[in-house]
Amino acid sequence: MTVTYVRVPRLLESPGSRLEVVCSDIDSTLADTRQRRFACPTVDNTRTWQEYAMLCSADAPIPGSIRLLRMFHAAGYGIHLITNRPECARRLTVGWLSKHGVPYDELRMRPTDTALGGDDFKTGYIMTLRMLGFDPLLFLEDWPATAAAIEAEGVPVLCVNPRYADGHPPAKGPSKGAA
Repeated sequence: MTVTYVRVPRLLESPGSRLEVVCSDIDSTLADTRQRRFACPTVDNTRTWQEYAMLCSADAPIPGSIRLLRMFHAAGYGIHLITNRPECARRLTVGWLSKHGVPYDELRMRPTDTALGGDDFKTGYIMTLRMLGFDPLLFLEDWPATAAAIEAEGVPVLCVNPRYADGHPPAKGPSKGAA
């Protein structure tokens, strides 16, 4: 009797296949946004979320969160970044991610002309991942209400506390969450 062995591609091996993904927000999770707080529409109602997002290049990195993504990436997990930054800030966002060595396989940004909030945008993406056969294992997030919505979808959340000056994050954007 002849036995034939078929090599299974790494993508289908577990744990750590790229089908198993770790998701992360960017603002106040990977990027310290306190330097642009003055431009947050909840602080200055003459500002827009697009204007706020376009100031992202000067954000400092949050080293622990970035290091955690690097460890997951090195172990073979897919990294998906899901942010409510508008699409118009993609070039600046990609530049910032590259400058700070943030690994990722996918970058999802909200369309510039929509006001879809953080909860709906991020939980919708989780549902899409599952429909495509991915397994979201963990989500890094700073916003408590969004974290609760993600957890309600069955994905554990690691909440990052960006240490806002007043102890509370700025009220998020157009709907249940924005930038």
